Amino acid sequence: LGCTDRCAFCVHEFEYKGFRLHSIEYIRRNIEILYKDYGARIFGMGEDLFLYNPKQAREFSAMMTGSFPDAYFSCSIRADYVTPDLLEALEGSNCYYLAYGFESGDDTILKILGKRMSRSTNIRAYKLISVTPITPACSFMVGTPGETRETLRNTIDAIKEAGVTDSAVFFTTPYPGSRLFRWCVEQGVVKD
Repeated sequence: LGCTDRCAFCVHEFEYKGFRLHSIEYIRRNIEILYKDYGARIFGMGEDLFLYNPKQAREFSAMMTGSFPDAYFSCSIRADYVTPDLLEALEGSNCYYLAYGFESGDDTILKILGKRMSRSTNIRAYKLISVTPITPACSFMVGTPGETRETLRNTIDAIKEAGVTDSAVFFTTPYPGSRLFRWCVEQGVVKD
């Protein structure tokens, strides 16, 4: 549960408690309830950082394939955790969708957002996922403080370079509890 990072726009930073793990058995028991009692066959793992290394991905994939062979799942990851080893662990499973926050194709904006991520890492992750049977998906943010026509152009160029076909674009929103919100209050952008 949770995430290893503290992005400026994320409300989880306000309640940051660290990164906690549930055992594969604990996750299996919870999925089993939905699978048996409610007939669920598609599962979306909503944690910001559900997958974090190839070993855990292999264990989870083996559990899903062994216990729920006709169930499919999607999950979230950080772009810098996408590796050929992790993708190999997922390829034989019923993982159909892997998502991450690309946010921007401009390194300056990524730094403002506190992403600890680079444009090239985001592009690399999308390209790596794209050559597997898994659908890559990412989200972008526009309107971050400091955004310019040039930074937006860099994002458009990154989208083209990565070959992004499945994504969502959001306006940067200062959610209460985030550093971005506190900055907006200090700057008078948010009045109350």
